[in-house]
Amino acid sequence: MDTLPESGYMRPAQVVRHFQISESTLWNWVKNGKFPKPDRLSDGVTRFDVADIRLWIQNRKTGS
Repeated sequence: MDTLPESGYMRPAQVVRHFQISESTLWNWVKNGKFPKPDRLSDGVTRFDVADIRLWIQNRKTGS
């Protein structure tokens, strides 16, 4: 499994590999507000901010 970078952005495929989920699960989580929304950097370039993912992980650990 890939490790989560310290900062920056991750491609959707990297997020899928990191969490060992399917792409459809990732987009369902985003759609239902269960995972941070990605940033659209330009046409055809969508990335997830690692800081948002780290905050999401921390909130899940603390139950927030």
